[in-house]
Amino acid sequence: MIEQIQELKGALPFSYEHKENIILASSTVVIDLLFLDEINGLVISNASVFEEGFTPERTQSFCDLEEDNTYVNLKEFGLSDSFIDILLSMARELATTLIGIQITSPTKEMCPSFHVDKLPLRIVQCFNSDGPTLKSNSGNEIITKKNDLIFMKGDMWKSQHGGVIHKSPDTGVPRELIRIDFLN
Repeated sequence: MIEQIQELKGALPFSYEHKENIILASSTVVIDLLFLDEINGLVISNASVFEEGFTPERTQSFCDLEEDNTYVNLKEFGLSDSFIDILLSMARELATTLIGIQITSPTKEMCPSFHVDKLPLRIVQCFNSDGPTLKSNSGNEIITKKNDLIFMKGDMWKSQHGGVIHKSPDTGVPRELIRIDFLN
């Protein structure tokens, strides 16, 4: 599948770059590539997760995706309809019924050294600074940017290739971010 997209690259209406086990793109159209076994990270540049004009506030909560009012619950976080559709689609594919949502401004690095998360999937977006630094299979570092939407497979993703290696950026300023963890 990756080879087919590479062949079409010039004709695609969005930018796309394949760096070993990580894909960098400018559209959520490529989201399904995350389900390929050899891909363990996906970065979508300047993606919008919140409704236009919404100002995120600090919060931390769990959302049970089996409840009848799941969509309403997710809207309370100010998430856009298109992003909620992505979350629910990912949850169905992963057979996940519980996600953790955290909107925060950590005062220090949350993950100062390179590691792989102990969960199936984590989605992160930083609003005011660079995002996490990802490591490709060969050790090349990819520094994600402000407003990049980063999908990081963890150790619990059913894959032969494991999760994406990453760490928090050393920005020197408190970051503002949303983190969504798929928990079961």
